[in-house]
Amino acid sequence: MKTPDTMIQKNAAIVFVAAMLGAAVLRTIVESRMILFAVPVFFIVLLLTGKDYWVLMIREGAKMKFVWGYALWCMVTSFWSAWGRETLLRSGYQGLELAGLLLALLMLGKEKEKIIFNLLLVINAVIVVLQVVSLSAGVPADRWSGGNGLGFMGFISHQNTAGALLLFSLPGVSYKLLNLLRQESELEGHARLKKTLPMLILFLSNIFLIILSSSRAVEVSLILMLFIRSLFYGRIGKLMTAWGGALVLIAVLYATVPAFRGEVRFLIYKKSDSPTATRMPMYEYSLDAAKHGGLFGLGFGVSDTTVPKVFGHFEGNTFIREKGNSTLALLEETGVIGLVLFLLVYFQTFAILLKQFKEKKKKTEYRVVGTFLLATFIHAQFEGWWGGVTSFFFLVFISMIMMTLTEQKVTN
Repeated sequence: MKTPDTMIQKNAAIVFVAAMLGAAVLRTIVESRMILFAVPVFFIVLLLTGKDYWVLMIREGAKMKFVWGYALWCMVTSFWSAWGRETLLRSGYQGLELAGLLLALLMLGKEKEKIIFNLLLVINAVIVVLQVVSLSAGVPADRWSGGNGLGFMGFISHQNTAGALLLFSLPGVSYKLLNLLRQESELEGHARLKKTLPMLILFLSNIFLIILSSSRAVEVSLILMLFIRSLFYGRIGKLMTAWGGALVLIAVLYATVPAFRGEVRFLIYKKSDSPTATRMPMYEYSLDAAKHGGLFGLGFGVSDTTVPKVFGHFEGNTFIREKGNSTLALLEETGVIGLVLFLLVYFQTFAILLKQFKEKKKKTEYRVVGTFLLATFIHAQFEGWWGGVTSFFFLVFISMIMMTLTEQKVTN
């Protein structure tokens, strides 16, 4: 039986995670750093309500040596960063997020996966509703701009961000849909469809809106996510037939339907002569900056001042460059040491996922997390969000990582 104290702790944990993710989503609509101050406030509340879990937090946190090694290294780079204060603030905020997530997940106990996925489901549904309203009502006026080519962004600040918000919140929809399909497998066709139809509509709405966003990185990641996930739920022969049939259909439509061919070429080329024309200058600058990062990096969260200030913006006196590739961004900011520590977090997580998969524990949860991490690893090579401590993408990523690394089960 749950006592009032445990209910308060659980609610405080849910509110902290919801506030952290919600603030990140809100920032893609309203450009204000003031929103971020809500997270430290809820973190203090979480600490006070979760004092019974402090010892457990230290014990479980000790198992995550690569996570804390990376977080600490990011702080250390403030000693030689050109913007030491900015680096210390960003790395400190990252440490707060990691500590808060660890404590919140321990307080949620056995319900942590269900609650995290449900929060993502709610966020995804809200984003879909907002985008559908924008699409149908024709507001705002610039809903079809925000990038290279005419992609739909609706109320979001950029078409790539709009597509990525859907992709990164999609695990919530997938988790719910897969559980419904498993639970209703004994029902007849009509009854089963009636139970799963709302989630199917939401899932297909995500795919439709992602296509409209014209974000190639998101679309490639989505295809990879769907392909990997399909490997878990079907026989190889049938899967190859299905995917092969889809490719043949696309090839036939491309060859015979001019309008379809035009849409495909638009998605690939974005009004340029080459698929990489809009990205190559950014990658060249990021590669040069990564070389300058060397072994130790130039400072977490800052940009190389010797690289032309073309892709980016100023936050106060600090120039933040759009880097277009998370690997290069971490090399620039944290050096080889920081990148290795970050990748070790990935390897540690996948080692646990593999172990759980072999032992057939929580198959749905770990399949969703595993496919998400693989697909978003590809996405990260086209966007620089690994170091974006206030971005929704980074926060969902570390939520999945910490959820997997937190093996200790707490009985609520």
